[in-house]
Amino acid sequence: MSKRTYLIALVAACLIAVPALLLAVPISTANGTPNITAGGATGAYVWFDDKGFHTRFTTKKNELFFHGKVCATKIMKLDGYHVDDDARNKVEISEDKKCINIEMYNKQTLNGFNFRAQGDVEFRLKVGDKDLAANRIWLGSGNANPPSSPFTLER
Repeated sequence: MSKRTYLIALVAACLIAVPALLLAVPISTANGTPNITAGGATGAYVWFDDKGFHTRFTTKKNELFFHGKVCATKIMKLDGYHVDDDARNKVEISEDKKCINIEMYNKQTLNGFNFRAQGDVEFRLKVGDKDLAANRIWLGSGNANPPSSPFTLER
């Protein structure tokens, strides 16, 4: 194998492997309730405790449409959700019980859902037509931001 072919193969391998590594976050990063208040910093708050996973959305000012999917490598159970009185909000589990589909409208309230999952959990959260920026997602009591969005909480 020539040096040039080897270099091209090495660069291709890195382009495939590095993004996958950047998406992974140890589940311990999401331990404990983040600092969250209705009408606080706009975004998503995700945490894990002995009752399972919790996701909440809020906005500081304008109404925003949060949506997306949360998927696990193994089966999930939706443990109920907390929404305001907006009939447009939906949280539904897929037929295979591995994904939760989310549609949440929010304006200075606090809404979201709780669930249990086995294995790794991937969060694909959007606001409007764009991925929710990683700096608008807070994990656990340390209010850490994931390195990218979407991201995966690894067990």
